[in-house]
Amino acid sequence: MNRVDFGKKTKFEQKNEIFALKSKGQKVTLRLLDSPYYDAKHFIQEESGWSVFSCPRIMTEGFCQECDDFFKAAKELKKLTIEKKLDDAKKKELEAIKKKYNAALSFYYPAIDRDTELFMIFKTTLGVRLQIDTEFNNGIHVLEYSYVIERTEKPGSYYSITRLPEVKKFTDKEEDELKRFSEMTEQDIETMIGGTKKKSPEDFADVDEESHIA
Repeated sequence: MNRVDFGKKTKFEQKNEIFALKSKGQKVTLRLLDSPYYDAKHFIQEESGWSVFSCPRIMTEGFCQECDDFFKAAKELKKLTIEKKLDDAKKKELEAIKKKYNAALSFYYPAIDRDTELFMIFKTTLGVRLQIDTEFNNGIHVLEYSYVIERTEKPGSYYSITRLPEVKKFTDKEEDELKRFSEMTEQDIETMIGGTKKKSPEDFADVDEESHIA
């Protein structure tokens, strides 16, 4: 069991270090430090309030009734659209089912904010992760470069990612933050994020961007 001195904070409670781009035009320049963690939840609105729970299909590869209902509605919507048998009422009904049962999928990257020179956990979407993985699959060493990520909210490209050309060295302040990160355990990271999250595997192709939001 670890101890902490009076007046000091543990390395994972010093400040709110979870950062997400929340508004159009907002951007961040960061250096990724490791592969991401991920989390998937369902948010179901009921008469008594919101029911929030982990998605067993994504998190444990188990059966998920909510995902099953989502994919059935999506399949029927596509079928009726192709057959040109979809009226406005049926379309509205099926889209409401999809929206209700869609799982929210988020990715959490340990990173250094190149503007503040501080460690943070960058919370983002599957779309951003796929763009980063495209860089990786093209032979780019994604942990060696800084990236500018902007929330553009453009159709088909909700976030833009730009790799800066130079390999910028870490500042002394950033080196101190890196040392702090190196002393963290996976449990520390999970505690910062807020609960148990899974480390992202290299292949996440079974979850498509259109099926799950973040």
